[in-house]
Amino acid sequence: MASPLPAGSRPRPLRPALAHQAEIEAMRRELYRLARRRGYADPQVVELSRRLDDLIVGWHRRFGRGRPRSAAGPLP
Repeated sequence: MASPLPAGSRPRPLRPALAHQAEIEAMRRELYRLARRRGYADPQVVELSRRLDDLIVGWHRRFGRGRPRSAAGPLP
């Protein structure tokens, strides 16, 4: 099958928000895989979960409304 890009051209990089989301999804999949193998209380699983949380909060700070919303509802 032929490439949809003209010969010699490179694909454009993902926009920053989409690239960040792709990184979050990849880490989330890895976290689920690791948790199934090792259990949720394993130190590696807990550390990866913390790193994923940091990545998600970073996305909200950079691309969201400036701060994440709580589970209780919108911030004032």
